[in-house]
Amino acid sequence: MTEDSIFELRKKFLLGLVKEEGELLNKHYDFCDWCFNSGSFSEVREDPIVFRSDLSNLYIKWYYQIKNGFKQENRKEINKDR
Repeated sequence: MTEDSIFELRKKFLLGLVKEEGELLNKHYDFCDWCFNSGSFSEVREDPIVFRSDLSNLYIKWYYQIKNGFKQENRKEINKDR
């Protein structure tokens, strides 16, 4: 992928998230960073009919990875204090 096509796809992701949420939030930028840094953006198909569903599934995957990451950090902090 070229830098321009990645930029356009990122823009498409952000627009899709704005349509869902009604506004653009910082977490949307974090999600896009994760998608493109991890390569997960390739899981989203270009077809407009399935794009929204694929984007939603990827967002859920990201959300639970972040949530589990916070749980693990909290456990480390609790064990460190003991």
